[in-house]
Amino acid sequence: MNIYVLDKNFNLVTLIDEYISIIWTRRYFTYGDFELYLSATKSNLDTLQQGYYLVREKDVTVTEYRNVMIISSRKITTDEQNGDNLTITGFCLKSILKRRVVAEQTNLNGQIAACIRQLVTENIISPTVSARAISNFTLGTDSITLTDSMQMQITGDNLSDAITEICTTYGLGYDIYISGSNFVFYLYQGADRSYNQAVNPHVVFSTEFDNLISSEYVNNRDNYANVAVVAGEGEGTARKKVTVGTASGLERLEIWVDARNASTNDGEITEAEYNQMLAQDGVEALAETDITTAFSGEIDNSVNYTYGVDYFLGDLVQIENDYNISAATRIIEVIDSEDDSGANLILTFSEMEV
Repeated sequence: MNIYVLDKNFNLVTLIDEYISIIWTRRYFTYGDFELYLSATKSNLDTLQQGYYLVREKDVTVTEYRNVMIISSRKITTDEQNGDNLTITGFCLKSILKRRVVAEQTNLNGQIAACIRQLVTENIISPTVSARAISNFTLGTDSITLTDSMQMQITGDNLSDAITEICTTYGLGYDIYISGSNFVFYLYQGADRSYNQAVNPHVVFSTEFDNLISSEYVNNRDNYANVAVVAGEGEGTARKKVTVGTASGLERLEIWVDARNASTNDGEITEAEYNQMLAQDGVEALAETDITTAFSGEIDNSVNYTYGVDYFLGDLVQIENDYNISAATRIIEVIDSEDDSGANLILTFSEMEV
């Protein structure tokens, strides 16, 4: 794959068509990364600068650059036999969110997409401190059908971590691309191509279809919990608490969630609103302790379906193994690699519904 190099103003610097290897990783819930390994020539050292952008030729249109990476690290290795080589690494544009924290106490109350856009607006686009603003960062059009609402309070969290946590809880993805001279942020949902629906054509990976080379299935409930006791502000017996979950008896598995950072601001937030915030913390904590049901597999991308045509990052697809275990699982990571041995595509699955 050919790689375009752009400077900090998105001007084309050069095209790289000779390298030893490249690994290009995209992720649905959070930011991806890359590694480019090539000869340490003067030309490569001059053009592959920290803060410059890389984009694959296939991701370039007349007005847009999609799936863009930012160079953050350069390493030169010298070897008498193999020559001098250069390793370039970095992260995708979604990592721009890592550069900000939620600096002010932020109360989120409304539809999920609106809450996420509020976080981006208040911390990157129109923050109260002008130095925090990125002038060419904009909001694009979301591509989601989710209408669920949420209520929570965030203070001091890294912006990327906060948005990733919300997206993971509700099954949303987000991305940032370059359009003209702007960064454009938007939310999207992967399509359901599993057996659980009858709208989209099914995408099935199985040995029966000769497109599942190997697989591993794990079902683990070592850290599972179904009830969260969430404790907010206050001390001792006066501390405010809510319980999320209704299981009882032997089947009740509890966790404690310390949400002391959430505040009513001396009555500014009503008790009902505050309890909803605590409950939201409990929902997210329980999501992290769910039963681990993992289905990983090496697929043959040349049989039956083609990535980028029949299915995409974030989609729900069906996986079946030889033991009649079938699952609808989300594609949360795509690793594109290329070296002397050829091109390779590796998928990571999650969010299983067995």
